[in-house]
Amino acid sequence: MLLDIISAITDKKRIEFTYKGTKRTLEPYLIGINKTGELMLRGFEISPTNSKLKLFKVSEMTDIKVTATSFLFAHSIFSKKDSQIIKVMAVVS
Repeated sequence: MLLDIISAITDKKRIEFTYKGTKRTLEPYLIGINKTGELMLRGFEISPTNSKLKLFKVSEMTDIKVTATSFLFAHSIFSKKDSQIIKVMAVVS
């Protein structure tokens, strides 16, 4: 699972997963550890009603699938120096 997410970040591929019972589609930008030691994923959620930058606990994600859909990293609202993440494992470039 972790290696799949890192691969999706590196290859700029969207991922699909279930989070708290809801299907999600995400352009993954950064994965790392937060201040309490939890593995977190930051990315741009693709939604028909409310697309935006979001943070997810990886431990609460299920049915993770890397898609064949590529994305162009162009979101100026994303900072590689995420204040919620103290140890970065992978970040989009």
